[in-house]
Amino acid sequence: MGDSVVSEEELRMAIRNRVGRLKVTGESPEGMAMLHSVIPTYGLPTDYYERFINYISRLSPVDISRELRSLSKPVIAVVG
Repeated sequence: MGDSVVSEEELRMAIRNRVGRLKVTGESPEGMAMLHSVIPTYGLPTDYYERFINYISRLSPVDISRELRSLSKPVIAVVG
């Protein structure tokens, strides 16, 4: 990615995709069990998914670029 910045639209699309996948996973009993089994397994707060959605919804393209630049090894990041 170098010094380029992810576009606002690319980021919003990726966030909508991630949130949508979480919601679809929770529509089946198996998915709901899987989502909720993660919470005690890793000692997460009971409102983990709500916090996660709020956190990623506030990300900006500059945040993504800053984090990519801070990685010690070159990586390829696919957004979307």
